[in-house]
Amino acid sequence: MAGRASKNASAEHLIKVGQDQGIAPVVELLRSAEETVQQGAAAALWSLSVTTENKIKIVERGGLPLLIRMLRSADEGSQEQAAGCLYSLSVLAENKLSIVQEGGLSPLIGLLNSPNPEVAKQACGCIRNLAVNPLNKEKILQENALPSLINLLESDDPKTQELGASALRNLAVNEAIGLKMVDAGVLIPLIDLLTSQDKKVVEQAAMCLRNLSVIQSNCERMVEEGVIGPLVSLLRSRDDKIQEQATAIINTLSSANAENKALVVEEGGLTPLINLLRSTNKRVQEESCITLRNLSSNTDNQVKIVQRGALPALIGLLHSANAKLQEASAITLRNCSMNSENEVRIVQEGGLPPLIALLRSGDSKIQASAVIAIRNLSTNSTNQVKISQEGGLPPLIALLRSFDPKMQEQACAALRFCAENSDNQVNIVQDGGLAPIIALLRSSDHKIQAQAAGAVRNLAMNVENKVRIAQEGAIQPLVSLLCFSNDDVDEQAAGALWNLSMNAENRVKIVQAGALHPCITLLRSSERRVQEQALGCIRDLSVNPDNKVRVVQEGGLPHIIALLRSREESIRELAGWTLRNLAVNAENKVLIVEEGGLVPLIALLHSMNERAQEHAAGALRSLSVNAENQNLIVQNLGLPPLVALLHSQNAAVQEQAVVCIRNLSVNDENEIKIVQEGALPPLIKLLQSPVERIQEHAAGALRNLSVNNDNKVKIVIEGALPHLIALLRSRDKRVQVQACQTLQNIAVNDENEVAVVREGGLPPLIALLSSPDEELQEHSAVVVHNLSENAENKVK
Repeated sequence: MAGRASKNASAEHLIKVGQDQGIAPVVELLRSAEETVQQGAAAALWSLSVTTENKIKIVERGGLPLLIRMLRSADEGSQEQAAGCLYSLSVLAENKLSIVQEGGLSPLIGLLNSPNPEVAKQACGCIRNLAVNPLNKEKILQENALPSLINLLESDDPKTQELGASALRNLAVNEAIGLKMVDAGVLIPLIDLLTSQDKKVVEQAAMCLRNLSVIQSNCERMVEEGVIGPLVSLLRSRDDKIQEQATAIINTLSSANAENKALVVEEGGLTPLINLLRSTNKRVQEESCITLRNLSSNTDNQVKIVQRGALPALIGLLHSANAKLQEASAITLRNCSMNSENEVRIVQEGGLPPLIALLRSGDSKIQASAVIAIRNLSTNSTNQVKISQEGGLPPLIALLRSFDPKMQEQACAALRFCAENSDNQVNIVQDGGLAPIIALLRSSDHKIQAQAAGAVRNLAMNVENKVRIAQEGAIQPLVSLLCFSNDDVDEQAAGALWNLSMNAENRVKIVQAGALHPCITLLRSSERRVQEQALGCIRDLSVNPDNKVRVVQEGGLPHIIALLRSREESIRELAGWTLRNLAVNAENKVLIVEEGGLVPLIALLHSMNERAQEHAAGALRSLSVNAENQNLIVQNLGLPPLVALLHSQNAAVQEQAVVCIRNLSVNDENEIKIVQEGALPPLIKLLQSPVERIQEHAAGALRNLSVNNDNKVKIVIEGALPHLIALLRSRDKRVQVQACQTLQNIAVNDENEVAVVREGGLPPLIALLSSPDEELQEHSAVVVHNLSENAENKVK
């Protein structure tokens, strides 16, 4: 002890004499042939190295190679003093490289296995410092230090355990090394150290595990080795540093996969995490908030977090003076609100007013967190009303003018969802939201464009807003957003134009703004949702007579026809509906068939979707007005599905199918084929439909079919007469006319003449002779005349 004190006193003297004159001779003593002199010099340098300046000078005077040489001494005292001095020198960044470059790494690693605990400790401390340098990490690994460092975790000395865990912590920053550490068996001893009575040991072990947890596969191994239970126990530690590390690791593990999120809760992690929201340590509060946020992505956990009573604490943190806590709690509430029940609970627990208040925060990050939370809550229809009632619309609208694009995006998204409510569609416009939303359509940010277009899309659901939006100049920027190489933007812009196009004047304005070509281009999009919105817009635009021509002129037909074969049922339906609109135009009737539209339209008749059936039949109905198309529809096997649709329970489908068959039956060849396909029974049944239009067209089809002599007989055999005669008493003149004309054709047959009278046809026919309508008088007179040709009927 006296000798060591004398050396220390000498070292202090040398410091006072001058750094240069004091360090050089001491370093020179390391060259002594005497072991004790070397040890004394190393001890002195160890003491001198407490200052940064001396650390530098010891290296400059050539101390490193001499100290490293001493590491290879057989004397444990020399090893300890040299390792201790190098441990101190290795604090400096430049020395970390120099020690390794001078060959110090190999002997230091060798000393990790020293039977002398103090030697191993000092060597471990030095390697811990060296491991901070990225280049050294690889070299330490190459020198096979991992097994020795891992062994030191099981030392009886807590300080050695701490240094070993700390060295491994530094190495674990390198992900590749972290993988090898786990393969080398580091996890079990590290996890065991989490239960140590020494807080520093626990902290370093936890920090090492925290670094290892960055790698997905390591997370899996950690969980397999049972790390979650001890970590959850550490959440109850009285040491807030340990709490911080534990929450950070649990946070990482819970982000790895869904199973871990559930396991943290199963191990009892929720309650201590929620309790830590009230910790006096703000970083612990933040970590617990972030961890809860992560856990809340699990559907079951979303419910449990609220059930365990987290909402009051989370909502309370919204009032915190700590900006990070406000932000973290808002994010956690945002995640919890992903659960539909929690969306309501958060508002019921009073979360909405503080969140709305944070929209006016001077801290942009807090504003952003609050607006995201409100955006999430706004997906709930009840909350959409309450956000408006709590005064949330004006601050959201104000944020549309923020200089922060993210803020604009989230505020616009919240307003977009709120605009799903019909009252809010009015309120947002009244509160001045329309102009800034339209202004954001011109943003250069795709996400903002998409949200702004989505907001306009929802606002345009209101009839008055359709006009107002157009007046405010939204159509042109919406058209400009089409084909913007961003699917979200394309979808929302096309959807907004679709809603606006339900207004007759807007249909003209949208086409004048040049929307047709980009909408047609979007029909080729790889995203079906984009195709659907663009096609919907074209569908409504094509209601306008001029637009029916423009759509075809712009090259829309091939792409619309192609979408009849889409995998999406809704798109097939829209394509059929659009072609139905276009087919009203005479020229389009020819062009649709020339472009190959007939076969996929007929295929659509087989759809299980009744609306798709209706529109396909409706399109074929219009096409079948053309004489050439009548033959082509039958040649392409259109009759069987059309006849099948006569049996539909949907009146709209029945009507389109029966009109199409009526049109086809004008063709002489089709008269026979329609009957051969079994159309008579369903057509006769439709004479009893409660829908007068269907009665009219069914009777009209039978009228056309009854021109054929064989069909005259078959129609009567199939039992049509009672229903046709009943229709003579219809209140609808058109139905009466068709029934009369059908009977007129049928009665040309001798046997049918008798049958019509036998079925009671004379009284209603005679009654029609007195009708005030001349057309009905004429037709009924012809039928009566035909019937009178029969001798038996003359008597009657």
